Amino acid sequence: MKIYNKRYIAAIALSLVLAGCKAPMATVVKDEVKENIPQNFNQQDQGDTNNNSGTTPWRQFFTDPNLVALIETALKNNQELMITLQEIEIAKSGVLAKKGRLTPTVSAGIGAGVKKAGRYTSEGAGDA
Repeated sequence: MKIYNKRYIAAIALSLVLAGCKAPMATVVKDEVKENIPQNFNQQDQGDTNNNSGTTPWRQFFTDPNLVALIETALKNNQELMITLQEIEIAKSGVLAKKGRLTPTVSAGIGAGVKKAGRYTSEGAGDA
């Protein structure tokens, strides 16, 4: 009779352990594709890319050495740029932390306690 009880207890414990070892469901976010944005704009001439200031690096666009030095100093000491770069790093760390939460985890706990009544109380008077 005791062997059957141990088997039932072991089967229940095994089923609880297997039910507790479940990885969380991953959420999938679909990217929305903007269909109405054209690939090329009609006002832009595709053959004339040398005159486009948007594709020219700023060091080549500005040729004055004093202006280049001033821009470099401004970029190096720009507090808002530094704050934005730190916020990007924080966001990257948050993404890595969330990826770590998707891994399966196993946890267990056990507890015990003892209660002793005081000597001069109604509960402890009978223990003396």
